[in-house]
Amino acid sequence: MNTHTTEAPGSLLTDWFQKNRMTLVVFAAVILGLGLYNRFVPQMQRDARMASWEALMELRTSGAEAFEAAQLPETLSRAKLDATTYPWFAAMAAHASLQGQDSEAYAILKPELTALSQSHPGIKVNGENLFGLLASRMSSSNLSATSNPEPSGQKVTLTLTASDGASYALSYGLYASVAPAASAQLLSMIEAGSLIDVELAPAGAATFKASSAIEGEPTSIPLERQFGWFHEAGSLSTSPDFTVGGGAQSGTELLLLFEDAFHQDGRSTVFAKLLNSEILDDLANRAEGALTITDASIQ
Repeated sequence: MNTHTTEAPGSLLTDWFQKNRMTLVVFAAVILGLGLYNRFVPQMQRDARMASWEALMELRTSGAEAFEAAQLPETLSRAKLDATTYPWFAAMAAHASLQGQDSEAYAILKPELTALSQSHPGIKVNGENLFGLLASRMSSSNLSATSNPEPSGQKVTLTLTASDGASYALSYGLYASVAPAASAQLLSMIEAGSLIDVELAPAGAATFKASSAIEGEPTSIPLERQFGWFHEAGSLSTSPDFTVGGGAQSGTELLLLFEDAFHQDGRSTVFAKLLNSEILDDLANRAEGALTITDASIQ
């Protein structure tokens, strides 16, 4: 007579865990590692990007003398410590040398711009490399100050009111011929009254974002870039729509630039120029507090 011995379920399970314990340990470590990676790495990357742009803004506001030939080599050395933002700093320095007609600064920048045109071929404006265009604009035989052209389109006025009651009427001329979509979008927002009582949100150094959404407004509009239209102080520009990508711009947001923001060149559309630019000094010296659009009109 044969006798069959049946192992208890607990014993079988224990044996299985013992035989596969190393596999289970590795599996658990992988799962834990992936969880930690997904939780902490994106935040670390965001923090690193924020630190990079803060460092760029610090360099940008270090004073005009930092961009002059005497101090430019040292400033460039500091900027090169961050490879993420260095190309944009070089573009800002190029604009500064153009505005100051500083040929000595250009001589320092020329090899930097040439190297960047080769290492960053994808940064383009109208199909041409941004750094190559700047180098061409800054040729020793054609060194002239750079400033956005005078607008020939319709004029609009945005009235900003500060929290202390001070009022600032900003008069803009539109670049309807080079930025028709962005210009038309601003006009439609004004006509619909969708900018009234919109509080400006900080969006960088002396840059403010106005967000508006009305029924029927497009969620995005195309990027309209043209070399010679820079993100200089007093400009109105679109805001990139990162949810769409491909260069698309938000159809419900606009940026008011109270200082130069040349690192945005090629990334968003400059579609208006401030006509009464002296008001920028008043805005710079205003008391701290929120700014709200209390009136918007087409002239």
